Amino acid sequence: MKKIVLLLFPALMLPTAVEANWLIEKTLGKYGSYFEASEACSKWDEEGGIFYTWHEAMPSIGLEDRVVERPIRWCTHDEKTRQFLGFEKLNVKEGETYKDYRSVFPKDESNIKIKKRFKY
Repeated sequence: MKKIVLLLFPALMLPTAVEANWLIEKTLGKYGSYFEASEACSKWDEEGGIFYTWHEAMPSIGLEDRVVERPIRWCTHDEKTRQFLGFEKLNVKEGETYKDYRSVFPKDESNIKIKKRFKY
């Protein structure tokens, strides 16, 4: 009986599938490939929605009043860390149109945060 217990003891000490997956995700990344991470980030990006910026006419260079569609979220690939970074604009609402371009895009980029990471 002791021999059976001693033989089974090492098998009981192995990590479960859940623990093993956690270890793999932390060391190798959640996504199995560049493509999968890219697709997941793109899906997240699309769920963020869009907003609009209104631009005044500039007749001197031939531009009329115009409204430009802009994403609230977007993804950037970071080769060094093997991940996609999901950025999000914090001070805008989906579907809103903003007249003051500088309030939406300040030079210090204080209203942009990395919200999600898609590591592969």
